[in-house]
Amino acid sequence: MYAVGIVALAAVGTLGVGVAYAHHGRSVAADTQAVTKSDVVSSTSPSAIGSSPSASGAAKADTATVTAAVRAYVKAEGGNVSVAVYDRATGASISVNGTAEYQTASIVKVDIIAALMLQHQDAGTSLTAQEKQWAAAAIERSDNDSASALFDAIGGTDGLAAANERLGLTETTPSDAWGMTTTTADDQVRLLKKISDGNGPLSAANRGLLQGWMSNVVSEQRFGVTAGADDAATAVYLKVGWVDLDDENGQYATNSIGRIVEDGHDWVIAVLSDHNDTFDAGKSVVNGTAAKAIGELRQAFGSAG
Repeated sequence: MYAVGIVALAAVGTLGVGVAYAHHGRSVAADTQAVTKSDVVSSTSPSAIGSSPSASGAAKADTATVTAAVRAYVKAEGGNVSVAVYDRATGASISVNGTAEYQTASIVKVDIIAALMLQHQDAGTSLTAQEKQWAAAAIERSDNDSASALFDAIGGTDGLAAANERLGLTETTPSDAWGMTTTTADDQVRLLKKISDGNGPLSAANRGLLQGWMSNVVSEQRFGVTAGADDAATAVYLKVGWVDLDDENGQYATNSIGRIVEDGHDWVIAVLSDHNDTFDAGKSVVNGTAAKAIGELRQAFGSAG
């Protein structure tokens, strides 16, 4: 199993449950809860974070067959889930329902922090101690108050839209209520590629910060991406989000985005879902889809000549 994280963290305070965001008449119960820090996921060494593996020698895995298998799995699960995967080591990729739109819930916190980092880089400055504290809380334990402070700091929707243009996101629409931003699995993979690429817009220091926080998500919020990690994983980075949608009769949108590093592969993956009857049902769908997609890809590479 991948190693337990080595970063020592302060005790986590108690957070309010069911913080609501109202926008266009909708009330959104957000994914903030009281949790404790334990068994965190490790990160790679700072020098490895954001490296740019060459895709020129991509193995000849049969991604068409993988896509068909994952599509059949998604259909059997009810079809209200999308998944996109890109292997930074080989250049291989799959996408199933990748352009379907979903509400981000808290996965947008990664995007918000990337926007703040870009603004600081433009100004020749670094994140302040307070901003780092907010960012760590927003990613590691999904603190909504911290995310709101960061969203205000970047200038709200205008700041996020400007950053998304630079990050190459073409299917993400910011909302004044940040958790109601809409996106696609394909766009989230574009974001993940940009924030992990040594040739991307984020500095090495900022890549290290952001992915360090993503490696230290509390155990209660490690699902989806982590279900795709096996014993060969040397690092796992993720952010999850879930939201109870009033206009879908209380059904849940449940999302997970992140990165799995292992020998020969460096997967970035986004799994987005909605119309889940319960939060646990949403977790199950996202877990199963991530495991299916990464598992099929590993098998395809293993059987490639």
